[in-house]
Amino acid sequence: MTAAVASFTEPGVHPWGPPAEVTAALTAALGQVARPVHPAGEPTRTAIGRRVGASVMLGSSAAELLVGHLRGARRVVLDPPCPMMWQEAAHAAGVPVVHRGAPRVGDVLILGRPNYPDGRSPAVAEIAALAIANPGMRVVCDETLLAYTTEPSAVPLSCVLANVTVFASLGACYGLPGLDVAWCTRVHRGHAPIATVNALALAGAVACLEHSDWPRRPALDMWRSALAERMRATEGVTQVRGAASFLLVRVGPERAAGVREALIPPYSFQSRPSAVAA
Repeated sequence: MTAAVASFTEPGVHPWGPPAEVTAALTAALGQVARPVHPAGEPTRTAIGRRVGASVMLGSSAAELLVGHLRGARRVVLDPPCPMMWQEAAHAAGVPVVHRGAPRVGDVLILGRPNYPDGRSPAVAEIAALAIANPGMRVVCDETLLAYTTEPSAVPLSCVLANVTVFASLGACYGLPGLDVAWCTRVHRGHAPIATVNALALAGAVACLEHSDWPRRPALDMWRSALAERMRATEGVTQVRGAASFLLVRVGPERAAGVREALIPPYSFQSRPSAVAA
C-alpha cells in the first residue's frame, strides 16, 4: 500500500491566489523596493505581532526560521506523515531526525496544526500537557495552515511556556508562495536568523492581515469534501484524510492511475514530493 497527496495546487497554497486587494497593495508598494528595509522588518513585524498577540520575529520563509530554532537541539522528533520541509530544516541545522521517538531532554518535537498531509491537528490543551510533562523538550508548532480553520492558535501558550514556539508562513494561505513572510514567537537564544525579508513581501504581509478571512472561504471546504467523496468511491482507495487544500489518499500502486482519473480540475495529484512518508 502506498500513499499519495491530492492537492488543489501546491501543498497548502490557496487555489484562488491572493485577494484582489492584496494584489493591488503589492502593485502600489513597488516603489518601496528602492528604499532600505528595517533590519527587523518594521512596521510589519509589529503589525503581525499585534494580530497574533505576541512579540514575533520575521523571516523570508518558515524554513529559515525553523533552521534557526533547531540549531543546538539534541534531536528533532517527527511523527510522519509530515512536511518534508521539517526534515530538510533539521538536516540544514545539522541535527539528527528520529520518527516517533520518546521525548528526551534536548529534543525538539515539531507538530503541524493542521498537519500536512493528513490533517491531524493537536488541540492547544494537548500541546500544553505535552510541554509541561516534558520541560526539557521544546515543542514547535507549525501553524502555517491554521488560517484555513477556525481553531484557536497556540500562540498564547507560547507566551507562558518557555518550551513552546509557534511559527507560520503567510504566503501559502493567501496564494503568495513566491512572495513569503514567516513569523515565529520564540527563537532559541543565539540562533536568530539574519533578516532577509524584502520590502515587497513585507507590504504584502500587511495587506494579507487586513483580509484574514480569505483562507476560510466556504467554497474551499466544499471542494475538498467533493474530492474526498470522489476518492472514497474510487476502487482501491482505503483511506482519505486531509484539511485545508489537500487530502492524503492511501491506494494500492496498481490503482494510482485510477486515482488520477478520478480527479477533477483544479485538483492535481502528487506522489509525496513534499511529505515525509509514514
